This record gives sequence, C-alpha cells and structure tokens, in this order.
Amino acid sequence: MIVPLEQPHKSDADPCDKHIDFVERARAGGEGNHPLSIIDKLMKLYQHPMLLPQFDGLDSINIDDACTKAPKLEKVLDIISTIRMKGEKVLIFNRSLDMQQILTIIISKKFNIHVDIINGSTRRKGATRSSNDTRKQIIQRFQNSVGFNVLVLSPDVAGIGLTLIEANHVIHYGRWWNPAKEAQATDRVYRIGQTKDVHVYYPIARESNGAFKSFDEKLDALIKRRRELAADFLAPMPDEGELGKELWEDIIGDRKETRTAKPLSEEEVRLLPWDRFEALIALIEEKSDRKSILTPRTRDDGGDVISISGNQVLLIQCKHTNWDAPLDNDIISEMINAFDNYRYRWLSGIANRVHLKLVLVTNGKLTKTTVSQAKNSDIKIVSGSDLCKLLKKFPCNLAEVEMMEGRRKTSTRLSVISPVEPLLSRIKV
Repeated sequence: MIVPLEQPHKSDADPCDKHIDFVERARAGGEGNHPLSIIDKLMKLYQHPMLLPQFDGLDSINIDDACTKAPKLEKVLDIISTIRMKGEKVLIFNRSLDMQQILTIIISKKFNIHVDIINGSTRRKGATRSSNDTRKQIIQRFQNSVGFNVLVLSPDVAGIGLTLIEANHVIHYGRWWNPAKEAQATDRVYRIGQTKDVHVYYPIARESNGAFKSFDEKLDALIKRRRELAADFLAPMPDEGELGKELWEDIIGDRKETRTAKPLSEEEVRLLPWDRFEALIALIEEKSDRKSILTPRTRDDGGDVISISGNQVLLIQCKHTNWDAPLDNDIISEMINAFDNYRYRWLSGIANRVHLKLVLVTNGKLTKTTVSQAKNSDIKIVSGSDLCKLLKKFPCNLAEVEMMEGRRKTSTRLSVISPVEPLLSRIKV
C-alpha cells in the first residue's frame, strides 16, 4: 500500500518585543543568563508570553486576550478552523506541560469540544481513579470519534507502538531541536493504513519587518540543516547537548539583533499586572545601584520589595492600579504594621546596624489625607509623576521586568535574612 506524501506547511506570526533583550542578555552573560536558561526563556516566549516567568494557571483565561499576546497561537486556531471545516482530525505536539494546558483550554473553548492530553503523566493502563484518564482510553476515544477532533501530545511519548492514522494533520507547536524526535512524532499519523494526505504544520513566529531572524526561524534552520546533513552525507545526528550548543551559537551570533528594546511607557506601566509592577520597582532600585530583593507573591508580611544600600534598608510597598484610582487612606497604617512586623520577625538581630525606611510606590492617586499621614509617619512616597521621572532616568523594558520577576524569592526568610546579613557584615557599628 502506498502511503500518501506528507505536505508540510509553515505559518508565520510576529514575535514579542522581549526577544532582543533576551539575546543581548545572552551575549552579556552573568547571573541568570546561563545558555540553557536563555534558550528556555526564548522557547517559552515564542510559545506564549504567559509562560514567563512562570505560568499561573488558567482560571480566567480569555481567548481573544491570549491570541493578542501570541499571534502564533491565533494562526494555529485558524489552521484548526480549516481542519474542522474538513471534518478531519489533528494532533498537536508540545513538550511544555503548561503550554499543553493552555492549548487544551483555549481549543476546548474555541471549538466547544473536549480535548485530551497524552504526556508523561498519562497512565498507560490500570486506572486508579478513572479509566477515561488512561492512555488507552484517550486513544480509543479519539480514534472512535466521528469527524473533527483534536489531541494534544508530548513528543516524548510518541514512540513506537502509538499509531493514530485517524488524524491526518500534525501541528508542531513549540519545537524541540532533536529532528529525530520530531520525525518520530509525525510518523504517528504517517503510517501504513493512512488513506489521506498528511499535512504537517510548523508555526513559526517572525519579526514583522524582517530585521532579524527570530528564535523560531533559527530553530527551524537548525533542524533543516541537520536533516539535510544526515540525508546527504549519512552524518550521525549529534546528541541533544551538541544540538543545543549549536542553537545557542546561532542565537548569539546574529549581530542584526542590536536595536534597543522599547522602554516601558506610562501607559504600559498602567497595564502591567500587579506582580510585574512590583518587579519593575525592584528593577528601578537595582538600576539605581542598590541591591533589590523581590519578595514572595504571598506571605510577604506587607513588603513587596527590599532595597539595600550600605546600612540603609528600604521596605517598599507597591500599590498598582489600572484605572488611576485613589489609594485607600488605611494604606499608611498597614505599612506601619508591616514595618513593625518586619523589624520584629526578620531584622531583630541586626536592627542596631541598619536604618530602616518605609517607602510607598504607586501609579495611582493620593489623597491629601494619605500624603499627610505619610509625612507624619516618616514614610517616603513615590507618586505616579515621580515614577515617570525615574523611568526616564532608568529606562526599563518588558524583558528586563520579566527577568527580574524570574528572580522573585520563594520564601520571606530567603528574601530578607540571606541577602541582608552578608551585606551588613561589612558595616562598622
């Protein structure tokens, strides 16, 4: 039986502005800029910005918003719409567990269907909770469904023994640099028994003006180059470590990626999520030659950022608003309580060696009562206009904010004790 030839398609979509800054950081090296770390960030960025610095879940995800942030995802939904009109089935391969969840939820909402996932967490057999969760049951449900359907899989589980010729469309969303593994995943539908033309899609994000080669383009070129070498010269395929190194050299070697990443505007600051606003303030403190520490998202004891210079420790509370709303008058009393709590719980052993100062940073409005209370309590206020001046003095872009967010501490003890004590050990009392 003759198996139909596969028909590959490549779909273009614009990359995010954070790309250039990540590449510049890769060239600069230093803490947090390890090659594997930068490649991981670029892979996440080109799959969906929601993955950076970490994925927070899909409690209230909006399809339009998700597509606006990731044009590549919007292109994939267009491809799936065409497949649905044909009444055919599609497999979507992706290695990231978080991206698998994003794809599943959005496709389910968009097309009003149930979408299953097969990955390393899917049981092969023997259900302990529900037989519908086993790999066998998921495959049977997909194979037996009539007409259009979607299945999301990790390429790591698409090994020998998995045949899904009921699908004749394959989308590689978020590719890995191992060509053999990608080909093995595609082969799940490109098997004896397949009676339809097989279509394979490689969604690739490109810079809209063609100013530089995107991460997706470089990864696609690496895979293509290695496939051709293997076919033409019977060259052995390097291991994943060597391929990753080759990709890294491609990333940092293209000097066209030198235009400056766009600094954040006042409007963009207003649209930031609360956690990125905190990261922005920590970044500004660091750019002003201070040691900044971004405290945990929860149980931070009222302090969002700790800033250290010499024996001065600033305990900064950040209040962000999307609507220029006035701050509650109770904010000052809350900050005083946070000050006392921090000093008692975390800094009691070194309180005699430091000068603690409370700072309130906001892009919202301040009432006269709040300003008066802050002055009487010796609390420094950084208002919206002050923040604009700081941003002009210390320009910050989105990629830098994301990098700072990635350094956020996971516990209050690590936030305060670990960095403060070594810095203060050199201070003479």
